[in-house]
Amino acid sequence: MEIGMREEMNLEKAREIIKAVAEQPRQFLFGLDQVIDDCMIGLFARAPYSAANGREKCYGQGHILLMSVPGTGKTELASALAAAMDAKYQRIQGVPDLLPSAVTGSLVFDQKTREFKMMPGPIFGHVVLIDELNRIIPKTKSAILQPMEERAVTIGEAVYPLMEVAATTERFFWVLATANPIESEGTYPLTEAELDRFFMRIRINYPDRDSEMKISAESLRGKVIKRVANPAMIMEVARFITDYVKKGSLVDKYVVEIFDASRPERSQLKEVLQYIEVGISPRNEFQMKAAAVTRAFLRGGDTVLPDDVKYVARLVLPHKLVLKPQAQAQKITPDEILELILDKTPVP
Repeated sequence: MEIGMREEMNLEKAREIIKAVAEQPRQFLFGLDQVIDDCMIGLFARAPYSAANGREKCYGQGHILLMSVPGTGKTELASALAAAMDAKYQRIQGVPDLLPSAVTGSLVFDQKTREFKMMPGPIFGHVVLIDELNRIIPKTKSAILQPMEERAVTIGEAVYPLMEVAATTERFFWVLATANPIESEGTYPLTEAELDRFFMRIRINYPDRDSEMKISAESLRGKVIKRVANPAMIMEVARFITDYVKKGSLVDKYVVEIFDASRPERSQLKEVLQYIEVGISPRNEFQMKAAAVTRAFLRGGDTVLPDDVKYVARLVLPHKLVLKPQAQAQKITPDEILELILDKTPVP
């Protein structure tokens, strides 16, 4: 299955590609339909990022933080989506003694040429799963921040771009990171800067009984993942979605009002003043709008509605709110504060 130049993309083909990619993990990851749909938002969104050279305005996939206890299908989901897209899949296991060079790669001296050669690390992939991110020491996590933001790695004095896509200047680089929200021993809390690099946070719960029965029945059967797309096709669909879906000024105003209501300096909500230390940054407005556009397309629409904004807000914003100590002491979550903000912000 191949696609040519951009003008050949159309509405039918775009929807066909999205459906085909999502159907591959659905074959065996029972009970995760909503999670897969939400991952499609991150995959097909045109999230803005800063190019390493500082001159280009670039867009790419939205990185996702998957939160759940072990054994709920996070690794299977990442590998299945990569296989469906015929993408280079890399996996990094988070452990406390993981060094930065084991992630980014390093310069190795070649005895034959008497020169140093770049040996790429596992960060050089189209789809990179970082398993148990919160077990990685801060020094190594800092080495992951640059590729997540700039789609490039600096080693020594040289900057090495990540996975290029033929006939474009854009990079296909999608990070799916997992974290266990329950276990604290041997873990390192994710900082605000690290959390801000994630386009979305998705929580995965235990499957319901019917889904778990299907999992049990299918566990001994082999699974076959079909290659139904490639990275260039994914990026082509993402560009088509951005051009196809309309977003009015009222939606922009609604997003700004939600963000404004989250900031203690300007908010009129007493709960925000009482419990929020730092509100949502302006950078996340672009991420919210990109997510809302993609969600509108995935539900079958051609215009962004306030309901699309509300839906993606629950995925894009909670992990970027910084709570005061008293909120944590009272076990008040960012999700609860966000729901209050959404309820109190007038819908256009």
